[in-house]
Amino acid sequence: MQSLSRTLVVTALLFLAACSKPDLAREEQAIRESDARWLKAAQARDAAGEAAIFASDGVAYREHIDPLVGPAAFQAFTTKFATDNPKVSTTWSTDAIRIAESGDVAIQTGEYRLTGLGPKADGEDKGRFVTVWKKVNGEWKVANDIGSTTSPDAAQAGWETGTWKLNLAQSKFNPGPPPRSETRTWQDRGDGVQTFTAEGVDAQGRPFSYGWTFKYDGTEYPSGLATGLTALTFKRVDASTVEFTQKVNGKVIGPITRTRSTDGKSLTYRGSGLNLQGQTTNDVIVFDKQ
Repeated sequence: MQSLSRTLVVTALLFLAACSKPDLAREEQAIRESDARWLKAAQARDAAGEAAIFASDGVAYREHIDPLVGPAAFQAFTTKFATDNPKVSTTWSTDAIRIAESGDVAIQTGEYRLTGLGPKADGEDKGRFVTVWKKVNGEWKVANDIGSTTSPDAAQAGWETGTWKLNLAQSKFNPGPPPRSETRTWQDRGDGVQTFTAEGVDAQGRPFSYGWTFKYDGTEYPSGLATGLTALTFKRVDASTVEFTQKVNGKVIGPITRTRSTDGKSLTYRGSGLNLQGQTTNDVIVFDKQ
């Protein structure tokens, strides 16, 4: 009788152990469904929908910026990315999903592709990603996500060196009217020193030119202009973005950002500043590499 009782107890324990073992195939399917919701949100430019995929302490790692911690940070990043790339198309595919025996942690690897980047929608990027998922209250959430481009990197310091021509069709001047033409040139003088020159024809048909020599070090540099603009400061935000401010009669105006497109073929200025007529502006100005 005791032997039978022991047999029944052992059988019951084995049955319970079998029942408590996670169904990894079902968990993988659940992760794929969560990933599909994420991709659908990305393609719909639904920043809140994307952010909802992340755990409260989830972290996203993107090139040239600090880690994005939490859904709110990721939503802010995604919102700005959609604004900077209004015609972007996003897709990704999964190579593999590996789930821990515990059934509460998983790793997904795959490939992503972005097209339609930049103000002219002519840039693209591709690369690999690794996503770590974890179970939160029975639901799969992103714990960590990192993407790494495999496209050639044009975002090196001094990338602006060369000549750039104003793209009037892609630019918006507020207030106008815009100049008839403008060409900007950067020269790398070594030791971090840049020389910038601009020349063109204004809206009334009068030629203009200006320029300065500076470093991206946050130091004030004299403007040399007779518009009330007395000084400028420049600094690199990341490998693709420069931020600068203007000082007008002792008051700081800006910042203005200058961003390189993914393919390195255009740069875009955004922000408030002072034009050659001494007017406060809020422009979006695009230049194309020559």
